Amino acid sequence: MLSNPSKEMGAMRREIKTFFDYEKAPFSNMVLGEVLNFPGCWSSYPPHHHPQPEVYFYRFDHPHGFGAGFANGEIFRTEHNGITVINHGFHSQVAVPDYAMCYAWGIRHLDGNPWEKTRIDDPVHSWLWKPNANEHIFQG
Repeated sequence: MLSNPSKEMGAMRREIKTFFDYEKAPFSNMVLGEVLNFPGCWSSYPPHHHPQPEVYFYRFDHPHGFGAGFANGEIFRTEHNGITVINHGFHSQVAVPDYAMCYAWGIRHLDGNPWEKTRIDDPVHSWLWKPNANEHIFQG
């Protein structure tokens, strides 16, 4: 049920699975999915936001695994069985090296327009989507 193939961009590597959305369950007002965040890599990056709240529930391949999250204008530690409610602002997260992080996420549809995709990338970091974004660093 992989809805988006493995997404790789520099230090971002994740696999996104959407299990429940308007296409699969049009009676619902929610989108539910899961992200596998590879060890030492970023996810939800470049930072983005939505006009509606989003909830993340974290699991790690080892219970003592951890990462860092950036949301609601704060930096916080993500832990096994931890929950984050994102109410506003750009957000992203990273798993520390050697620990894989998986998080389930849920976000409601916009009232009256359930088909609208609401991810808004931070324009400050939009240059990172370019295929050669880091070539200036790795020139011999």
